[in-house]
Amino acid sequence: MNIQSTLRTDTRSPAATSWLAFYAITLLAFGACGGNADNPGTDAGTDGEQLLPDDGPCAPGALRCNGNNAQQCNAEGTRWDTLETCATFCQDGLCALDGLDVTSDMSLEGSILVAGAVTVRAGATLSSTTGNLAITADSITVETGGSISMAPTGASIFGKGTDATCSNCTPGGGGYGTVRPWGSDTDSDVQAGSAGGKMFVNPAPAPATGGGVVKLLATKISIAGQITANGANGGSNTQSCAIGGGGGSGGGILLAGDDITVSGSISSAGGLGGPTNPNCGLPLFGGVGGDGRVKILHGSKVEVAEGAVVGRLTKGLAPPIPLRSQSHPDPTKIYNDGFLSLDVSWSKAFPTLQGYYVRLDTAPLDPPTAADAEFQAVDKVSFSPNDVLDGANYVHVVSVDAQSAIGTVETVFPLQINTSGPSVTSSSHPGQTTFTSNTNPFFSWSYPQGDENVAGAYYVLDQFGTTVPSAADTAVPASQKQVLKSGIPEGVWVLHVVSIDTAGRLSKQAGHYRINIGTDPGAGAVLGRVVNNQSQAVQGATVSINRGLYETTTDSAGNFTLTGVTAGAWELSVKSGAATASKTITVTPNQTTPGDITL
Repeated sequence: MNIQSTLRTDTRSPAATSWLAFYAITLLAFGACGGNADNPGTDAGTDGEQLLPDDGPCAPGALRCNGNNAQQCNAEGTRWDTLETCATFCQDGLCALDGLDVTSDMSLEGSILVAGAVTVRAGATLSSTTGNLAITADSITVETGGSISMAPTGASIFGKGTDATCSNCTPGGGGYGTVRPWGSDTDSDVQAGSAGGKMFVNPAPAPATGGGVVKLLATKISIAGQITANGANGGSNTQSCAIGGGGGSGGGILLAGDDITVSGSISSAGGLGGPTNPNCGLPLFGGVGGDGRVKILHGSKVEVAEGAVVGRLTKGLAPPIPLRSQSHPDPTKIYNDGFLSLDVSWSKAFPTLQGYYVRLDTAPLDPPTAADAEFQAVDKVSFSPNDVLDGANYVHVVSVDAQSAIGTVETVFPLQINTSGPSVTSSSHPGQTTFTSNTNPFFSWSYPQGDENVAGAYYVLDQFGTTVPSAADTAVPASQKQVLKSGIPEGVWVLHVVSIDTAGRLSKQAGHYRINIGTDPGAGAVLGRVVNNQSQAVQGATVSINRGLYETTTDSAGNFTLTGVTAGAWELSVKSGAATASKTITVTPNQTTPGDITL
């Protein structure tokens, strides 16, 4: 086959590509490929399944499978465009190659999905000039004399070597960046290395880059040849006697499968420090780059030859890789809290496992155990919105094998949740308690989750305090963050705004901004007592005028007082548990209005 004509580079962000497909080399149902199972289309796919609609909204650049079509969301987030129709099958927005037999030197980039076997033959090198290659297949074999080599392209700021501050000072070598989650012994991800420190010369040579990333994911993996993701060596300057630059750190290598054998060599070594000018006397060298990460995660069998690995080795029971979420597909996005459930699924990590321990929390690294997580045998989990907190949340999964051993290496699905409404202001009505004759209020708002995570907003202007707009109210696109309302009648008014995230969900909380139009009619007080139908005082009941425009709670005797209430006719409502009651009252300036009410 003409392999180059069938390859397609994955255009997802680095964070998104880290959740590459793992074992399942079968055609997934459309829901697992980025679609919405609750909103199927009407056209039949190649196997009779219902195709998804091509209309958006969608997250620009996102990938999905639609039947056997690999699709990408357009730059405007309005439509799914077909990139290609797969001759094999589609998974995670990629078309699978029909086998991959590397008989001579070849360069591939990004995420590669293969139906069948991948074999790198003796004398051939499979490389990546970008230092980023992830291959998913049934089996992956690197024969003796064959190799997979990643270009040193890592430039992570985490672990970067220190720059020299004098010509006799030694630049530091790059470290792997252990402050990052992927620098841990307990997670299943790997990333690129860090650059070494610069020499003290002007201009200084570019810092040595860290090693790249290679991920091999298959049921059976056999490495008799070589895999390298080494850091680059530090540079030097023949016009100066400054000490050479620091070497880049090693990169990341991941092997994950059921049956793994390594009889050859795997290296994510750091680069050497650069030498000084040989004419400057005793040679000095920049700092050596630190070793990178090698993670070998297995199921039923693993054999790694003594001395075969250079790099910090993590070896353990394979968790499922990756975790996918149909409800929250993009870990780089911030989603609103107005969703029905958080759904996470995965493919079976290896055939002989019993199940998984799963936990949702706010810790980025913390493998589940029998003491703090729930066991389940199925390959998916759902959480309610009440289980998710504002900010960063993490779903953790480890495997449990046939002997009931619990894995100590986890796969983590991160998601970010916004629970706040937009922040609303008004340049025309800056004082929310001041009455003004301006009947043309101009409002503007901003989004706490950032504009890039918002598809638009719904708003409504009414005379209630805590209205939360719905899809039945006025919609505006994300680019419109202001509204002018003209000819508003006298009275107290409130603009309410909720955001719409890139998945079409609303924030549960709204942003509110009050304005007062016309002549100030004065204010009075409302004094009352809340009792139940047995005439017993109700303590702690919420008493509200126009649904939160003014609000208080009752004391132990059921009494309440609301002061500073603008004169006029209002809705007085009370709520205690499931019990509610309401009535209309009229507040008179400088007087106290009775507000007794029975639940």
